[in-house]
Amino acid sequence: MIFDCGNSVLLITANHYEEEKMKMLKALSIAIILMLMAQAASAQAPQWADKLHNVTITALIDGRDLFVLRPKKVYWHHLDYVVVGRYYGNWPTGLLMDRQAPNTQYLSWIPSWPCNDWSCNFEQVDSSTLTLAFPLPSRYQIKGLKVLQAPDGGSATVYQYPSADNHYTTIIDFNDDPLGGPHWYQVLLTFAEGQTPEPVAPAKTSETDKALGGATAATPGLSTIYSNLGTEDDVYDCCTALTSAGSTSPVGVAVEVANGFTPAVDATIGQVQVALGYALGTNAISVSLRSDDNGLPGAVIAQWTPANLPSLGTCCDLVTQDFPTGIPVTGGTQYWLVVRQTSANPDAWNAWNLNTTNASGPFAIKVGHFINQGVRQQGAFGIFGQ
Repeated sequence: MIFDCGNSVLLITANHYEEEKMKMLKALSIAIILMLMAQAASAQAPQWADKLHNVTITALIDGRDLFVLRPKKVYWHHLDYVVVGRYYGNWPTGLLMDRQAPNTQYLSWIPSWPCNDWSCNFEQVDSSTLTLAFPLPSRYQIKGLKVLQAPDGGSATVYQYPSADNHYTTIIDFNDDPLGGPHWYQVLLTFAEGQTPEPVAPAKTSETDKALGGATAATPGLSTIYSNLGTEDDVYDCCTALTSAGSTSPVGVAVEVANGFTPAVDATIGQVQVALGYALGTNAISVSLRSDDNGLPGAVIAQWTPANLPSLGTCCDLVTQDFPTGIPVTGGTQYWLVVRQTSANPDAWNAWNLNTTNASGPFAIKVGHFINQGVRQQGAFGIFGQ
């Protein structure tokens, strides 16, 4: 074949043309095969990666209560006697939410009710709802329910399984009616992949080296090194918090939580404010400022043990620690604030209230050893100095 391109003449023999044609067809065939293989692999690959795999529910039950779980939220439906957690106190519902190890989160949640404590006791009422940080797919199945703790004579069973007819709503029946007085219950609910999980939304992140809110009670003369605190009557979330628990608490395991922050410039810390709440057991907790060790909390720089924490479910008292001599920190370097229970108070169930300014940052959790959990919504705290 001959192609005349102005002053140039391109000559390609018929055989050469056929060889080139076969190469192109072969390459195209390989590309199509690879594309089909990729599509098949994608179809077979789990699409459950960023969704809830199981949840452990810990609650103080007196009477009978239904725990209602929907793909994106949970709430309680009370049937009789004292509403959940309100027997001579205001004890939280504990939620251990697990996607895929090590992506876990321990939350302490105090639901609110549409009436006064005692007037709700013998009425059928719904609690406030909690939006799940790790939502379920829009279609999911129940793999199993394991009762980890329940008194003799009490029970926890699946009252309703999820289906299209009930908009994939699971209901767990906690029945303490046969017994007198309240009792702690704990169940592990596991999920199986449904027909068509929803696409995973990208995680929202925010810069950790910016102050996202002003301190409400910082000592005059101190400037903000880092803060995610809100203002006025919205300093922090009253009723949802990161769990910090001892090994003999109703949570059943020792849990430490840590949030990372990065000062924008070199500074000297003069005060730390943390939103901490008391739930059960010993009303004391350990807080420490630590260096970073390859993305995890490292050496302790300063440590203190606050007591007489405000009750979880209230707002807006902050636990404040002053450092008169100052603690120097380096701009652009990550540090950690760690909250835990000490060996002296293993019965304690305390909590670190979540912030209300949508601040996210480095998060780590320790159940045996620290594991970096990536970027998560932070507990509320402020670091102040000069």
